[in-house]
Amino acid sequence: MAPVVLCMGAVLSMTGCPSKKCVDKSKPALAECQKRTDALQRQVNDLKVTLAQALQNPGTIKVDPALLELDGPGKKRRVVLKEGTLKQEEVIKVIRLGKSGLQACYNRALKRNSALHHSKLTLTLDFKVRASGDPATISLRPNSDAKMIDCMKKAIKRWRFPHFRGQPVGVVSPVTLRPRG
Repeated sequence: MAPVVLCMGAVLSMTGCPSKKCVDKSKPALAECQKRTDALQRQVNDLKVTLAQALQNPGTIKVDPALLELDGPGKKRRVVLKEGTLKQEEVIKVIRLGKSGLQACYNRALKRNSALHHSKLTLTLDFKVRASGDPATISLRPNSDAKMIDCMKKAIKRWRFPHFRGQPVGVVSPVTLRPRG
């Protein structure tokens, strides 16, 4: 039996297709197919790494400072959710609305503690949102003033997120505060 060659989408026997022409026509298509296969394999590998990271820390929303800039009006804000049914827009909205409470705590701390006088203070908020919408397990870093941090934790406890289904969702977000007169 004569060898079979795939040429231009049809299967032809070597006797029905001039072999050199057929092979020459299929080489660019084969090279393009190999490039696409390699690119897809890289995507699969990247997704495997992302999945492994998500499994190590399930249910956490990590807010990248480049994605969530809370200073100034009208800027685009985006949060990528890892788990749960809590929507990214809802998380951003609650943080943005609650930032004024954090700012008030910072302003009071500035009056007590001159060491806090900087052009800005960036804190990392780390908390969980229960399915009921209530924040829990709240921590802030760095802890530059214990009274200020305690005030901010109380302010965050008053935040209300929409109810959702599933396990508590973790939120990690930087917040930048500036001294206000």
